[in-house]
Amino acid sequence: MIEIALENARDYLLARGLIPEQPEALIQPLGWGISNIVMKVSLPQDCFVLKQSLPRLRVKEDWPFDRARIFVERDCMALLGEVLPPGSVPGVRFSDDETFILGMSCAPPEGILWKQALLDGQIELATAERAGMLLAEMHHRTARH
Repeated sequence: MIEIALENARDYLLARGLIPEQPEALIQPLGWGISNIVMKVSLPQDCFVLKQSLPRLRVKEDWPFDRARIFVERDCMALLGEVLPPGSVPGVRFSDDETFILGMSCAPPEGILWKQALLDGQIELATAERAGMLLAEMHHRTARH
């Protein structure tokens, strides 16, 4: 099974027909991951996130983790994409069950990482209110699933 890395991500995507050979995609690592490898794949008219779950958390202790959790994330995004307002969750682009890889839409270019904003001391009550409304809507619309 392939372990995705910057060095092999382009070949992986090309072999599966997920990107064209030209123009060449720009592939960049994204931070914040202790449980996944996460990369942004940019093309002139498109962008998506490539994510592979890791078998162990990247922490000091040996902490094995079920890689299939990425499929729970995929299924959750697909369901929430149907019941929440458009743009509330990333769209599922593809998944590879053999390699525990998920492709999803990118956040909008003007998007702000809420975690980083909070760490920087930027507190926007409207953002928290929107998150609370989405959480309530998520629970309301999925209570019977």
